[in-house]
Amino acid sequence: MTKIVDTSMPIGNLICLKSTDGVPLFTRNFNNSQELPFQIIGTLNSIFTIGDKYGIRIDSLDSTKFKIIWKMYHSNLTLILIEPIEPFDEGLYLRKLDMLFEAMVMMYGLEDLKNIENIEKFKKEIKIVFPVIDLILNSCSNNDLFGGYLTNSIELVLDFYESQDITEYQTTLEKSCEKMETAYACVFINGRIVAASSFWWELTPVESTLISLLCMTFNNTTCSDTPVNLTSKNPTEPLRLLSFNLISNVILCFIFSEKPHVHKAKEIVESLWHPMFPSLVNLKLSLPRNLGKNTSVDQNMIAFLLINKKTGICASSLCPNEKTISEIPLDLKQNRYKLLKYCYLNLSTMFFREKGDSSCKFSEAYSLILDHKCYAFNDLYFQFYALYNKSIPTYAL
Repeated sequence: MTKIVDTSMPIGNLICLKSTDGVPLFTRNFNNSQELPFQIIGTLNSIFTIGDKYGIRIDSLDSTKFKIIWKMYHSNLTLILIEPIEPFDEGLYLRKLDMLFEAMVMMYGLEDLKNIENIEKFKKEIKIVFPVIDLILNSCSNNDLFGGYLTNSIELVLDFYESQDITEYQTTLEKSCEKMETAYACVFINGRIVAASSFWWELTPVESTLISLLCMTFNNTTCSDTPVNLTSKNPTEPLRLLSFNLISNVILCFIFSEKPHVHKAKEIVESLWHPMFPSLVNLKLSLPRNLGKNTSVDQNMIAFLLINKKTGICASSLCPNEKTISEIPLDLKQNRYKLLKYCYLNLSTMFFREKGDSSCKFSEAYSLILDHKCYAFNDLYFQFYALYNKSIPTYAL
């Protein structure tokens, strides 16, 4: 009997198929996994389509080691996600698929996705989305963001809002918007918002997160001019995303309905943002701790996540007691990410699932996770999750 997935190898695959005939359009592999053979892809599609033919809706299948999730979009595209199984609500996997599809919509356009006429042409053109898709799929390995599909929020640089520099940044950003003749502008650092125009906050958390991820793919580019499709603003025609790499990992971006001359835009950015260079360098020091210079936390705290449920903003850190990223090994950072993710997803589901708009089961929760302890707090506007090592006494939480 042929195995659907070889569990002896690392598991992590995304498959995109044409729903009508099952033709594979692309595959992406993550978690150091290998590409799936064509016959396995065909088997996975058959399981879904045959069930659908007989009125049986198959959303997922579980084994002891991996999970397979199917979802069809607009009766034209089917996405299949294969991941190591984790004790999370199935809605998380579906939200991840939704975000992957939204990335395709942003870069390729909804109407073009719904009406694919030339398969080979589509296979070539859809590659433009791969860098963003790979960032979403490899989020645990490549970055420590909790925005997007995990919390339905956008990440913020928390430390920056305790300093006086935020006023200077906001003023410079508003001047940039005025000269660029646009209402949408934002400064990102490593996918987190530093400052944004008032209209930027009208974007959905998923749209803002996808733009931040797209900007992260421009780290080695001085300037980039990219068409993007934002369904909340202009669902039928693409807008223009113009981004500038101010310094490494710090991106300034604008959204336009009409493209300004790139050379003129460069001159405006250089004139307004060059005097900000010393502040931009200091900005990089705010991460990875993401806490104010005068803010101290218990030495046993190793990670935290703060969510504003009303505004769709979150802030997090995997190094609240480390000053530089070099002080924490990558494997330890990844482990903290997984533990804090587990803490958030399980406690929010078990204890903080809301009844209606304003009430919830509990306001506080405490959990043991392997050799770590997690404390969570929930009220009408905020949720807070803190991960501690086992040295902290339980009564201190």
